[in-house]
Amino acid sequence: MYKFFNRCSVVVAISAVCVVLLFFLERDNRSVPFAIAVVLTLTVLIFNFTQRVRASLLLAWCIVFIVAAISLTKQRLMGFNVHVFDLLSFATDSDSLHFVLINYWKTLIPLPVALLLAAWFVRGLFRADRPLHIAPLWRLAGIFSVAVFLTISYPRSPGDHGYYMGGHFATSLFVSLTDTSFLFEEIELTREVAAREVAAPFDRGQICGDMSSAPDLYIIHMESMFSPSLYPDWKFGGPDSYLARETADWRPLRVETFAGASWTTTFSLMTGLPAIDFGWMRPYLPIFMAGKVKNALPQLLAACGYRTLAVMPTRYEMVNEGPFLKSIGFEEVYDRDDVGAGASHARDRLFYEFTMALVSDHKNSTDRRPLFVFVQTMTTHGPYDDVSQPEDAVGGMPFGNRPDIDEFLRRMTLARQDFAPFLAFVDQNKAKGGAVVVEYGDHQPSVSQDSADAAVRGQAAADWNSPLYQTYFDVHAYGRDVKSLPPMTMDVGFLGVTIADAVGLPNNAAQRALLMLRDQCAGSYHSCADKALVWDHLGKLTVSDLLELP
Repeated sequence: MYKFFNRCSVVVAISAVCVVLLFFLERDNRSVPFAIAVVLTLTVLIFNFTQRVRASLLLAWCIVFIVAAISLTKQRLMGFNVHVFDLLSFATDSDSLHFVLINYWKTLIPLPVALLLAAWFVRGLFRADRPLHIAPLWRLAGIFSVAVFLTISYPRSPGDHGYYMGGHFATSLFVSLTDTSFLFEEIELTREVAAREVAAPFDRGQICGDMSSAPDLYIIHMESMFSPSLYPDWKFGGPDSYLARETADWRPLRVETFAGASWTTTFSLMTGLPAIDFGWMRPYLPIFMAGKVKNALPQLLAACGYRTLAVMPTRYEMVNEGPFLKSIGFEEVYDRDDVGAGASHARDRLFYEFTMALVSDHKNSTDRRPLFVFVQTMTTHGPYDDVSQPEDAVGGMPFGNRPDIDEFLRRMTLARQDFAPFLAFVDQNKAKGGAVVVEYGDHQPSVSQDSADAAVRGQAAADWNSPLYQTYFDVHAYGRDVKSLPPMTMDVGFLGVTIADAVGLPNNAAQRALLMLRDQCAGSYHSCADKALVWDHLGKLTVSDLLELP
């Protein structure tokens, strides 16, 4: 068998089939030459160690297609292709690795199986292939040639962070190797901001107002939640279903991730910054930006006397999110261990009950500070190939969609049911100045990608304005007047300041400038028609010592 696969005609035929497959994996004809250059580079490097040319070429194809399979899987589950920084992240962040292994073990099973089969097959190929001795000078020439080919075929333009969002499954990891230049070079965002001429910094003075009538503020991060009516082909029960009732008044919100990396949405909401413009760093911002933001919403509220608390469904160190939340003004951060959540898909009511206990203790103490509470939920998180909490029945199931879509909608219904008692509790325990609860969807689930692709007739993940990046927010006010909210689809980076303004929370000159930017850009941060306004705003934050860019 191995002699058959080592025949020149067979190797050429296999390579021709692989080239055709690259067009389907890349979905971009411009990146296919680079994928071929990667294969040839790997072949040359392996050959220099083994002196087996045909086996080296087949091994190179195996490596590229295994990487492509991993990248395709990650993009479907987390909305971002494999990146070189993933290797460092998982090597240094055991909580992230544990989370992935526990939640996605069924999806990951084929990987070690494929690796073992590939290793067994390739070992036989190398033993059957005859060595080919080439002079050192010709070897150097081969290395130089593939290096030139790699350089001239490199497909990603500067600042094209969308490269990791749609297609490019075979090349994303190899293209991302150039992103290690961040150790020596500034990202595009930093260069653009540094080029701005800022007349004067923001006034650092803060308007706290009468804190005796300040409201409690709760922001609830609704995991993977959005209005299912966005996709008309989805079925979600009859006219009296929980989903049909609850989505009627939700306001559209544009977020900056899908399927995973919830911390991206948290970053933008709390800091008032456009995560997208950080390019390839976007999925890793809690790591890079901890301690570098000094104008975040919790910092402003804490400076005016709020007690700031965050409740996480993951472990404190995962993706550095706990330390990041601390760095932007949350005085107390409680993770899943503090809550007592034994599983990643613990019901939301567990986190609400923990939060209600904290609030009750606060209300019964001598501490009269208003509360700013941030709660992240988890019931609706993927994957959706198993029935989570099967003992909790949902009426109308099955709804009539694919099983994974039905399971997502089932979990969404359970999450809505858990949320209702929490709202009642807030109403009963509001501060003298009332209470406001803001709920928002952090991103859409992985199961919505096919419907989004069909809606835009293309790769929705690569289009920031596609329905794939639309979720919602809603405001529940108890004993507190809320100003009319602007009639626009906002980027999530404007949500925090919009809510603060509508509720009458403390602000400063930088926050007021962010409100003005929202109106000038019609709610679009990253896609603002006059992007110079965005660069000017960020530049003024940096010279005001309110933001340090990487």
